[in-house]
Amino acid sequence: LGGPVAIGLLTPFRNALTATAQEPNITVDALRARLRQQGLSQLYRGWLGPTAAASVQFSCVGPVYFAAAQYLGAAGGVTFAAAVEALVVYTAETRNVQLAHNSSGVGSKVSVQSYSRPIGPGFALFFSRILIANSGLRLVSAPVSRVASDAGLVKPAANVLGDFVGGVTMGMLATPISQAYVFTVSSAKALEAQSVERALLV
Repeated sequence: LGGPVAIGLLTPFRNALTATAQEPNITVDALRARLRQQGLSQLYRGWLGPTAAASVQFSCVGPVYFAAAQYLGAAGGVTFAAAVEALVVYTAETRNVQLAHNSSGVGSKVSVQSYSRPIGPGFALFFSRILIANSGLRLVSAPVSRVASDAGLVKPAANVLGDFVGGVTMGMLATPISQAYVFTVSSAKALEAQSVERALLV
């Protein structure tokens, strides 16, 4: 329950990131003023799809990782689980981005991703974002925790430090990839381009 609720409530922040993907020079004050002027409906534009997909995302991806890791190891498990997660939420999140962009009045409107297409433009970036972000807790946390524990930190504190460092570090690395994905799916020029041309635009 917590995951879908959080995803739904954080829709305004996702929509703000959509705006900055197409207007990288917009200031925080200008963005805040625009969103305030557009009202609550624009703030939560496209919220339903990601919220519904999150019910599957937050209940299944963890078990998928642990099942896959038994056969593929931690790195293989993270990769497999990231692929499953991307397939589950790509369309919903892409529609959220595109609906928010189309109703913002900025730039050319784009065609909205169909629910019948679980893969489309920007999918590789989307998958990469998930893979890198999830690696924080699955791959980076444990080594950091061990180093902290060997240095004398009590185990509970070492575990918290490992989770914090892993989550924050990999989250930071995933952020520009996430913005590249948002730019790709909300840019009419990028959506119409071939794969190589699209990569050059990003």
